[in-house]
Amino acid sequence: MMKEQVNQLEKLLAVLSIGLGVAIKHNAIEIDEAEQLLYSPSTMNKLNEIGAKKEMIELIHAGTELDDLQSLIPCELAKTLDSMENNALKFLTLSPTIHPQLEKWLNEYLAGETEYVMLKQA
Repeated sequence: MMKEQVNQLEKLLAVLSIGLGVAIKHNAIEIDEAEQLLYSPSTMNKLNEIGAKKEMIELIHAGTELDDLQSLIPCELAKTLDSMENNALKFLTLSPTIHPQLEKWLNEYLAGETEYVMLKQA
């Protein structure tokens, strides 16, 4: 995967992480669903394989621990989600500007032809 593609994927995952955190905080989705969508060891491994930034892998790792946090220290969940959101926003702010062809990406995704790593997990 080319560096530009990795940058695009990282930005997309950061935005997805922010949305998942907001959805969890508002009880729109369960943590298990967020784990199926993004926060999994498999996602971390694939990001390592393509040379993703350490900050992105750490963000995903924090998401893999949400379920345990909710059951062991539920009062810390909202604080952790806020921290993850702040880290994702910082990541986006510091990331290089990309010029994705969103229409092309969306058409490929809908056609099932995308090469984005996160979509290969299924």
